[in-house]
Amino acid sequence: MEVTKNDLSYNHTKLDFEALLQTAQLAYSSRLREISARVSKLSAYPSIGNTSRWLEAHWLAEDTKALAIIAETLSTLLEAKDREEIEIVNKPEVTKDATN
Repeated sequence: MEVTKNDLSYNHTKLDFEALLQTAQLAYSSRLREISARVSKLSAYPSIGNTSRWLEAHWLAEDTKALAIIAETLSTLLEAKDREEIEIVNKPEVTKDATN
């Protein structure tokens, strides 16, 4: 097992950029495989039932929404390699009670 340089200390978090990038790449390829499998099931039209067809189409729509977020995140991480500064946003505020 490879070890990352992530570190979660008392009041400090260090994120390993390469681990983030590898995670995004893995999520991207995994989601593409899931989408491909769903399209294959839907292509098998009359051999699947109506409920299965509806469910596969619904899950395909959800998978493609997720793929859009994953692809944007992966693209941003790939482009971030050439940037001096990376800012993390949408992190919940830490309250005094949350650190106890």
